[in-house]
Amino acid sequence: MKLKRFISAFTSVVLGTSLFVSNAVLASAEDDYILVSEDVTASNWLQAYTMQDPNEVKDILKEGCTVVVEYTGGTVEFVLQSWTDPNAPNSEVWAQVKPDTDKDGVATFTYASMEKSFIEGKSSSWDYLDAFHIGVGADETTVHKAYVTYGEVNATPEKEENKEDEKKPTTSEDKNIPTISFDAKAWTNYLKPTPDASLAGIELESITTDSYQATSLVVNANLAGALEGKWPAYAASINDDEGNPMYPDAYEATENEVEGAFVRMGFELNAADFGLENFNGCTFEFYHLFNEAAYDALLNNAMYIYPTTDAYEASSVMPKLLKVDTLTRENIDFYKKDFIAVTGLVEGQEPMTKLIFEIPFMKGYQGEVFRMDNIKIICPDGSVVANVDSYNSTFKPRNESDGKIKPGSAQTVEEEDDTPKKNNTKKDDKGGFNPIIILVVVLVIGAIGLVVVILLKNKNRYY
Repeated sequence: MKLKRFISAFTSVVLGTSLFVSNAVLASAEDDYILVSEDVTASNWLQAYTMQDPNEVKDILKEGCTVVVEYTGGTVEFVLQSWTDPNAPNSEVWAQVKPDTDKDGVATFTYASMEKSFIEGKSSSWDYLDAFHIGVGADETTVHKAYVTYGEVNATPEKEENKEDEKKPTTSEDKNIPTISFDAKAWTNYLKPTPDASLAGIELESITTDSYQATSLVVNANLAGALEGKWPAYAASINDDEGNPMYPDAYEATENEVEGAFVRMGFELNAADFGLENFNGCTFEFYHLFNEAAYDALLNNAMYIYPTTDAYEASSVMPKLLKVDTLTRENIDFYKKDFIAVTGLVEGQEPMTKLIFEIPFMKGYQGEVFRMDNIKIICPDGSVVANVDSYNSTFKPRNESDGKIKPGSAQTVEEEDDTPKKNNTKKDDKGGFNPIIILVVVLVIGAIGLVVVILLKNKNRYY
């Protein structure tokens, strides 16, 4: 019994001491306030973390604090928000804080920078601070850890010698196999809508009917009308025969540097997704096909292809135009091989990390716009980035001898109410009716009706 009492008393002392020590450590260690402790992935300017309790926000963001974000992928940002500032338009303040440091996957945002952005930049006050957010840019970004610290910041993240998640470019032994073939769903990891694509209802999907080879990409759009106060990226560069801007409002917006006046609706490729640092010096080959109804809705009757930086800043080199004019209109329903070469990296200039396929709508349009297949990325050394989505080599490519094809029906919104609709006599991906089936149904119904009439006329013979 004495031994049991001694063990019980000793255990109580040990537990009590451990609780006291742990509580003391927690009370004295106001080192970090953890915001994100597990991986959070986001893209398209969404938030990886949000704090919307005004009281807790003010307790966390104290003078001398620093917000630290460890991440991989695209970019991160720190935003301060107010919805109670009576002096702000609609009482709304949205202040983006620039990072003090951003290196090796670690971004830091100091209290001084928060003050500069929120108080000086937006003429607001900490009294009206209601929320803060950790956001990401257009590209997919994973936040591994985020915290608020009130002491020194260790700006060097813990690194493994061999990072398994770091992509490295692989080249194909067969130079005839494309980098993206659209023959499996994996293409969605490499070709994505631009952030502005939703303005035109642009959607990307794969299609097997009338494809170039096996499966092709089809781009659809659903735009009710011209975008008010917004223009395609190169609208201001189009002049008439006398050298005057064809779109003076777009030209004026460029001269006055009107923010948000220009949009890039379409889809894009990102160098990092292929394990490349940038696309400088690369050449892209691909096959494409316009829908006959689409080109009249596009700026300059063309699709624009050009490289940009991570921040969507285009180079000074004029874009590649997939133009539809009187010379090419006759062959509009054939797949055509084309290419674009990105200039080499120039010292002092930002690297080109994106390739934008812009669909520059100038008016409303609904339906299919464009098809594409077999994108090949050729590196500056002549090697080809390996296929990423299971190329189906058993299907032979379509060529002009196969005859013209008619992509899914579509028309501009202005024509929709006035243009007589034709009967669709061929079943396609969108559905439709076969006239033979209708004829058979009519004959069957007629035969049944004839039998009923004969029975009625001769019922007295049988009853």
